[in-house]
Amino acid sequence: MSPAVAEQILGAQEGYLLGEGLLSGPNQFPTAFVALNVILDQPDAVAVFERVSESGTPAAQLWALSGLRLRGAPSAKALQLKLEQSKESVWAGMGCVLSKSSVATFAREVGGSRPQTWLRAGRNPTYAYLDGLANKRLNAAAASVMGVASATPLPAAAAR
Repeated sequence: MSPAVAEQILGAQEGYLLGEGLLSGPNQFPTAFVALNVILDQPDAVAVFERVSESGTPAAQLWALSGLRLRGAPSAKALQLKLEQSKESVWAGMGCVLSKSSVATFAREVGGSRPQTWLRAGRNPTYAYLDGLANKRLNAAAASVMGVASATPLPAAAAR
């Protein structure tokens, strides 16, 4: 997944993860989790997360807040304060449970005293989770986000 596609995918998210339970199982990494980690690996990650926070969906803004917090960016606090004023609601996965709650509630959780290091600790630095079925799902998601009929599959070697 290219950084540009990762930014598009993250910016279009309608849901958010508050716990790592939904990350379990082979080839079941949510697309946004993979996109977040692809962006975190880029030298301009803070700028990308700031763009997502300005133009993305409410859920995408929560993902951007997570990324900014993990990068230690000063802009995370301003985004957190903005999101704490939001009247929007989003779906979020917490462990193995999905629920809908206010962006403000999730922003307080994400912006708490402890960054969500599990978002990074669960990452496979070789991107091996992009092989096989997960790769097909990611390419389908990328095609959907980019408004094209299909995306070129990512060769397994390029994912590493």
